[in-house]
Amino acid sequence: MQQRGSSLTLAFDRLGRQGQVSCTPGHLWAEPPPICNNATVYALVLFGLAVGVILVLLLGTRNANLLFRASVRNGKVVRYRGRAPKRLLRDLEDVLRVRPVPNATLRVILRDKRPFLETKGDVDEHELQRLRNVLGTWETAKIRSAPYRSGGVES
Repeated sequence: MQQRGSSLTLAFDRLGRQGQVSCTPGHLWAEPPPICNNATVYALVLFGLAVGVILVLLLGTRNANLLFRASVRNGKVVRYRGRAPKRLLRDLEDVLRVRPVPNATLRVILRDKRPFLETKGDVDEHELQRLRNVLGTWETAKIRSAPYRSGGVES
């Protein structure tokens, strides 16, 4: 790098080869540095957009078959979101109250056009089977016809 008078001369070009790019004080680069060329910026923007679209599609398909989701604390459904008939929630609570389940999340999704139960938390095998038996008595159309709700459960 050499400095002559009021201009600055650098010894590189866009491809990193020996060359000169000059910049006078108060002005921008005559040529952008190699990292800022248009092809690199376009590639980074396209990559970012592609990642964003893939994430949106993954999140959208994960919840596409979701009928409802419920949070359970001490054997009671404290929060739910989706289309859950109140009678179904009461039936599920009856099973969960036998041995008060301290903490669990229930997700009811459609699998092969039938409601399927997924659980996370403190639900043992026997409770899980009883919950599936209760859910199996409900038709998908009846669950879907319930109004969409989000929030806590009214007493």
